Amino acid sequence: MSNGNEIWSAADGRRLESFRRTILAAALVVCAPVLVANAIAATETLIPLSPDFDYSHICVAPPAVPAPRNWSRWDGKNPATLSPDDMLQDAQTLFDPYSLYQRSPATAERLAVYLSQLPFAGAGRALHLYGRILADDDNASLRADEIIRVETEAIKRGTIEAGTFLGKLYRKGEVVPADVRKSQAYLNAAANAGDPNAELELARLYHRNPQLAETADASRLYLNRAISKMSERLGTGDCSVLTGFADILIDPDLGLDDQQTSAQWLQAAVKLGDVRAMSTLARRYLQDSGVGANQQQAIALLRQASVLGHSASRLTLAGLLLSTPPEGSGKSEAFRLLAQEAERGNPRAYEMKAAYYRGAYGAGADPGLELQSLQKAAVLPDVSLRTLEQLGIIYARGSAGAPNFELAKQTLVKAADLGSSRSAFELYNLASGEKPSIKLDKDPLTYLKAAADGGLGIAMSELSSLYFCGTGVEKDRAEARVWLEKAATAGNAASLLTLADEAFSKRTSDGNAAALQFLTQAAEQGNVEAMMRVSLSYRDGRGTAKDAAAADTWYQRAMIADPGVATLTQAQAVLSPDPPEERDAIKARVMLL
Repeated sequence: MSNGNEIWSAADGRRLESFRRTILAAALVVCAPVLVANAIAATETLIPLSPDFDYSHICVAPPAVPAPRNWSRWDGKNPATLSPDDMLQDAQTLFDPYSLYQRSPATAERLAVYLSQLPFAGAGRALHLYGRILADDDNASLRADEIIRVETEAIKRGTIEAGTFLGKLYRKGEVVPADVRKSQAYLNAAANAGDPNAELELARLYHRNPQLAETADASRLYLNRAISKMSERLGTGDCSVLTGFADILIDPDLGLDDQQTSAQWLQAAVKLGDVRAMSTLARRYLQDSGVGANQQQAIALLRQASVLGHSASRLTLAGLLLSTPPEGSGKSEAFRLLAQEAERGNPRAYEMKAAYYRGAYGAGADPGLELQSLQKAAVLPDVSLRTLEQLGIIYARGSAGAPNFELAKQTLVKAADLGSSRSAFELYNLASGEKPSIKLDKDPLTYLKAAADGGLGIAMSELSSLYFCGTGVEKDRAEARVWLEKAATAGNAASLLTLADEAFSKRTSDGNAAALQFLTQAAEQGNVEAMMRVSLSYRDGRGTAKDAAAADTWYQRAMIADPGVATLTQAQAVLSPDPPEERDAIKARVMLL
């Protein structure tokens, strides 16, 4: 069997330049012969490395993955009747984004945590799975220390993939702080231990950080080795690498941008029934919304994947069908898909139905059905914080009937305990004031501070006001200022308006310019008062040069958004102009008539 380097040698011979993109394109497109073992005939055959080749004759189907058991009644503590290896297989299936069975990352996490504490050979793999689950969460950065601890322990237990994973996290700097030196150390160790994925990660690292490499062509060499090993896997009948070739060709961290050839590899994989290829290619078609035919191609691919049982494709297809008029058969198909996922216990299906009944897809709102859908989602293990937030707010405000403050409290406390800043702020509001709607076990300020610490702008603004006035806390102007500025940085419109007023009060050109910046930030977020004040600033040349066109644009945006607020803001400007002698009460009164 060829070691794959022959591909690169042939490509180099046909190209005068060694530019990496050209070499890789040659390697994956020119059909250079690769000597591989034909798994079916058990004879040596020349197999072209090309997306045009029919690989169905050499593909070997991977062992069938059994359906995961129902773990809803397992408490996560007592020993299960299955072997640890079978439990780990279930956990991996429940987390796999391309699983053809129901997914439940929450259940997978419970299994992985339990298994990581057992004295069995797969404990390191269970730890690695737990780390991946944590890193996949929307708030993964809040668990960075735990992810590092878990993956480090997995490495100690012999799971080399954990080193590659940590190296990738440090390279990207999205979950943990970026550290290319740590990334290099972990990836080198994993590559030396035999993980082929580490070599591809090193190619990415050295492409973006050539100063780390010992040689100028280190990135290309590691990429060569990765391609070589992928071609060897293809020779043994592992056709999943076709999608891997497609990924490489458009990977920005490898300096490549061959969309066309990448799509050809995906199409080749689709023909072989690769669900990941179907989902990936459909997503690309949807991103290229400028071509009308692309949406139909995406729908066809999503239907293929849906028939095979891929949950994400079903939900994406349902969303497309609900968003595309006319409703008719499209709505019926969408609801059939949602019913299939609901039967699996997928909370996203209920959440999409709730969104539909809320009017998100253009249909009339039905608060009662929205409530029912959210209630069904809320009892499932993978319910999102957004669903709990929405359900708690519906209970509190009685938008689907009479308010139920007890259920609101239970739901919002659950969400707040899981890290929902919005729910914490709602609890503060419900438990505060002269006539609080609920009584909490904690001081309501505890929830307000939790919401502010969680980055919720409106909570920061409220906390600033409390410190400024000394309401419920010791009066502290300095602390009030800190939270005011934090709220403005978080984009809170009220705080931005306050800072704008302060800047205008300086009556200097720099102050006016700063004020306009604050107003513009608030206006861009949809604050109507800010829109109108930006319009007036451009009209009067306050903080900027006069610009009639910009003034008119912002005026129109404000009037379209909320003519009442826009007119009131305009009238207030007439009543409190700068300079004061231009005050015109009669004109303001006429505006408000």
